Amino acid sequence: MNPKAILLALSFCIAASAGARESDEARAARYEQFAGEPVAQVKNFQLWRHEILDDDRLVVWGKPGQTYLLTFREPCVDIEWAHALGLSSSLGTMRADYDYVSARGQRCYIRTIRPVNERAMREAKKKERS
Repeated sequence: MNPKAILLALSFCIAASAGARESDEARAARYEQFAGEPVAQVKNFQLWRHEILDDDRLVVWGKPGQTYLLTFREPCVDIEWAHALGLSSSLGTMRADYDYVSARGQRCYIRTIRPVNERAMREAKKKERS
């Protein structure tokens, strides 16, 4: 293969990954912007879906209107490679500084739970597009 072609392809890959990192950082910043003050616990929470922001933060959805930004006590190493996540709770109550996310054989203890105002987040995104 032509060495110039390899270098060109490699430079495109690096540029694409840099752009993806920036968009990941922007997405995480958006959740941070629309996250409220930390709460000690969330009652009647059942994990519906999740979005990994990075090794320190995870967004989880439960019932409609139940969106939370979780931060971990310590980085949850390689969480992005987990095929499935588990969320501990006691009788459906998720507690900060007690419960954890299980991923790839590790327990990632929850440091903070912050409710996310998804409605305001969607409205801000619509205004940006206009």
